[in-house]
Amino acid sequence: MRRLVAGLGLAMGIGLVALALLPALPDIRAGGASVLTAGQQPGVLTRIDGTPLSPRFPARDADYAPPVGFTRTIAATGMVWHTLPQPPQSDRPAAIVLLHGSGRDGRAMVDMWQGMAADHDILLIAPDAADPQAWSMRDEPAAALMALLDDVALTHPFDPDRVYLYGHSAGANHALALAPDGPWRAVAVHAGDIGTVQPTGPAPIPVRIQIGTDDLSYPLDVVTQAAERLAEAGHDVDLLVIPGHDHWFYDIGPRLAADAWSFFDHPGAQAD
Repeated sequence: MRRLVAGLGLAMGIGLVALALLPALPDIRAGGASVLTAGQQPGVLTRIDGTPLSPRFPARDADYAPPVGFTRTIAATGMVWHTLPQPPQSDRPAAIVLLHGSGRDGRAMVDMWQGMAADHDILLIAPDAADPQAWSMRDEPAAALMALLDDVALTHPFDPDRVYLYGHSAGANHALALAPDGPWRAVAVHAGDIGTVQPTGPAPIPVRIQIGTDDLSYPLDVVTQAAERLAEAGHDVDLLVIPGHDHWFYDIGPRLAADAWSFFDHPGAQAD
């Protein structure tokens, strides 16, 4: 397979709503100091007020563990990654790189996405962070994920023009940091921040951020500021605000996956 080239992000139309959502609020231009490169325009930040996806205080299993039976592979680079045992039917499926949260591994992300993968013939690529508690630019820079994709393509062919990135929590932080630097057509995350990262790149791509109003780990105002900075850097950003939802990913993860896939694959569509 030809080497994937960083920065293949395409400027896609944004503004879809992928669950039973209320109408989006008007687009707002993010202000602040410019972080644009020459010739770039600011992106558009669209806030979408969603409907509740779970009870305010959901019953949850603190001992959540993903099912057994997923395929675990050690890439030539040494990075461990997980996927479904049944490969996609298409010879050029879309591929989604899934970045897990703290204390988890790639299996948890495959678990949340397996229904969407089966329904839409998607190749899931869920690597393990070198440090299970956090992703880092030292251990998992964009080049490391590019090398992983090249290695995966040798045994699991996919369409290099339909490569997406999704992350949760610590994985969301890393996905947002990598948004300007990779082959991603689009990036979506649940509960993430960009911290001090300067989200600039040669070709800004669409970004969708899912966040709950009750998330104490990633407060809404902090995540909103991250969305504004991404828009300042030229990315069109959807900020999906889920009322009553906190940081717990695993009770509504499959529905968040459905929302993200609708964003990736069908601009303007809504998921069930």
